[in-house]
Amino acid sequence: MRILVTGGAGFVGFNLLCYLNDGYPHYRLVGLDNLKRLGSEQNVSALLKRGIEFLHGDVRNMHELQQAGTVDVVIHCASDASVLGGITSPAELIIQNNLMGSVNVFEYAAQQHARLIYFSTNRIYSCESLNALAYAERDSRLVLAKTQKLSGVSARGISEEFPVMLSKTFYGATKYCGEVLLQEYAAYKGLRYVINRFGVISGSGQFGMESQGVIAYWLRQHFEQKPLKYIGSGLDKWAGHAEVGMLGTPRATLVYIA
Repeated sequence: MRILVTGGAGFVGFNLLCYLNDGYPHYRLVGLDNLKRLGSEQNVSALLKRGIEFLHGDVRNMHELQQAGTVDVVIHCASDASVLGGITSPAELIIQNNLMGSVNVFEYAAQQHARLIYFSTNRIYSCESLNALAYAERDSRLVLAKTQKLSGVSARGISEEFPVMLSKTFYGATKYCGEVLLQEYAAYKGLRYVINRFGVISGSGQFGMESQGVIAYWLRQHFEQKPLKYIGSGLDKWAGHAEVGMLGTPRATLVYIA
């Protein structure tokens, strides 16, 4: 089986390639990345040492994507994951990266008759809906309350019925558009796919920042003795989107939903 991982030198793609290589050595793995993300170039040598093929290419360019050749599975990790994309910068860039780039990946996978795993995000849920969630405070953390005003949410978490048809940031909107398009690719081009909506992810090799990778960012700011500021939904009722001092308070440090 030959597997292409887009965004293969990024945090998620790189760790996924390493996991697959270590656990399933009979797979033939290919990572494709445009190396635009700061630090991603450091992962290329580690991939090559493991015998993983690496291609320098951009999903926005179909010709560069097709250089991967014949594959059986495409795992689409490449995206601009900043919640500030299109808000503090022109929207065109994140739309091109996340939506038009995904269209090329879907088209390529359909042409290859390959199966697709699409890494989406829980940012497809609206900030307005997330801010309406009710919480119960425990000794060490906040948890979702048993009684909620909205459908699709309970103490067990958020289901597929949770409202999505409200504003959600350009990042969330582009990822959601990709989910909708996948239905059409399945219906009319026979593309088989799975969608994974990430929540807060963290781990080794993550370059966290104020607008994404909050846990890695929190730890870095803590060890470097720097002030901490979160950007995300759910914070307005607890922390007012304000800067929080070292280690903050339980409410400010544990409510982040992104």
